[in-house]
Amino acid sequence: MSIPIWLEYANAIGTLTAAGFAAWTIRQSAKSSAENQQALIRERRIDFELGILAELAELNANEEMGNNRTIRIGTKASMLPIDMIPITRAAVKLESTPEAEKIVQEKIADKQISPFIRESNYLKEEISREVLNAITSRLSERGR
Repeated sequence: MSIPIWLEYANAIGTLTAAGFAAWTIRQSAKSSAENQQALIRERRIDFELGILAELAELNANEEMGNNRTIRIGTKASMLPIDMIPITRAAVKLESTPEAEKIVQEKIADKQISPFIRESNYLKEEISREVLNAITSRLSERGR
């Protein structure tokens, strides 16, 4: 007894459908894996940036004035993107935006600045505000 031809066609169509579904499932799994990897990288970057920002906030709140404080702020600020904390970077003479450099120059223009005390010591309020805004921004980005 032979198998009817329509049954062979139905079997072939079912096999092709199953193979197509398996290929689609594999592709979706790979796509999901890549998205999860990107999300993990983003979370790690945000955690790193939040840690640096917290240290910057603490350093800026420190009452000590002088080059040691400025150097430590500069070291931490150099680890973050320019557009995240441009005023802080400009205050410690790191690469920054022209707008931030202008703000720093305007803030210190009328002050008698000692050559031994850097600009960051005169911009504690601005640095504090900028760092807190960056922290808030990172926390809201984490929630997405």
